[in-house]
Amino acid sequence: MGCDLLAVSAGGDRGAFAAGLLNGWSQTGTRPRFSVVTGVSVGALIAPFAFLGPSYDHVLREVTLSGGPGKFFRRRSSISGFLGDGFASSEPLERLLATYVTAKVLQEIANEYRHGRDLYIMTTDLDAGIPVIWNMGAIAASDSPYALALFRQVMRASAAIPVVVSPVFINATAAGRQFQELHVDGSVAHQVFLYPYSEPLPAAGDPTGSCRAFIIMNTQFDSNSSSTPRRTLGIGERAMQTLTRVEASTDVDRIFEALQRQRFDFNLAYIDSDFQIAHPRDFDESYMRALYDYGQQLGSRSNRWHDMPPQPQWTMRLLTQEPSRLPVDDYSAALRNGVSGLGAGGDR
Repeated sequence: MGCDLLAVSAGGDRGAFAAGLLNGWSQTGTRPRFSVVTGVSVGALIAPFAFLGPSYDHVLREVTLSGGPGKFFRRRSSISGFLGDGFASSEPLERLLATYVTAKVLQEIANEYRHGRDLYIMTTDLDAGIPVIWNMGAIAASDSPYALALFRQVMRASAAIPVVVSPVFINATAAGRQFQELHVDGSVAHQVFLYPYSEPLPAAGDPTGSCRAFIIMNTQFDSNSSSTPRRTLGIGERAMQTLTRVEASTDVDRIFEALQRQRFDFNLAYIDSDFQIAHPRDFDESYMRALYDYGQQLGSRSNRWHDMPPQPQWTMRLLTQEPSRLPVDDYSAALRNGVSGLGAGGDR
């Protein structure tokens, strides 16, 4: 088995991009059998089937394309949302997982785990305030009567967007005491991860340089500048989009630096600026299908990968208003002292 790692990022309905890319890649006959697969949020829904290989590509397509928002979440009334634990229930997603994450799938993952392959999914433990990486192969191979239920629970929790969707309670035992942990979407902590932080990378420092890492980002790093609606929800939505994009870029940079130290080959795919289909609302079927087709076309090409992270789009603006709170002399001194972010993005 080669030393090939795959990481699939968060991204909501943009997960159609990763599903399409994997399908297109399979059609070329060059898609490797990954030794490690990781997933966050929608990437966690994709990761188990990507782990099992091209024979499950039809499942990836069905999961990402067969239905609108009701396929994953069921909206509640505004009053129920405010008084409850989320504005939507993930019961439809639970039914979807029951359909596709079967005992047969669990057994196949367990068999691959016993042959040295690893599958990891990230959630966020809200009670402890920490990201949690689940060894899904070990769960599948545990022979516990609760293994299948826990496997599905973890997948469901990793897609539970806080406030938007109800969190998932997962039973735990520690020091002989039983309790429940409150888990939500792994993207609260990270948009993507490549390997558990406490573990060394497989074949770290391989002098042959034969280890390859593939990162699929369900993200469009180029932000299209447009006027932000002067409404609370509009401002909040734009702020979250910016935060998510910057977090994704930071995660990719972190992975790139780690791989450089370990002499891994870095391969990155993301939604480039040439994809210009309108995104009128979340889980819009026409948008998802167009994004799937875009990913499939990219996956079928030989130049599907970038060998460097995307360049950040930072803007430094000098103060142009009259006198202002930051005199020019102070501003220049700040720059000389290395405070390069001062004044970024507009007047301060």
